Amino acid sequence: MLGDCPNRDLVDFIFDLRDRIPVAVQREKYGMSMLQRSASEHFQMIDLLEFGDVDALASLVRKHTLGSLIPTSENNRARTETPA
Repeated sequence: MLGDCPNRDLVDFIFDLRDRIPVAVQREKYGMSMLQRSASEHFQMIDLLEFGDVDALASLVRKHTLGSLIPTSENNRARTETPA
């Protein structure tokens, strides 16, 4: 998919980001549901590019590249709760 991208700096950046993710995290994430979600996000990115929705695209790319590393209210709640 990235082979035809004319922006080689962007391609290098994407692969640099991938290389920074620990192998254990990569293996854990590559289940069928993750791959389906990832593919769906790629199609959404194309749609957002066509629509020119820069803000939504930036948000989706951030979510896509950082995945579970982005704090959510649910993750924060689980971290702050103490077992009974």
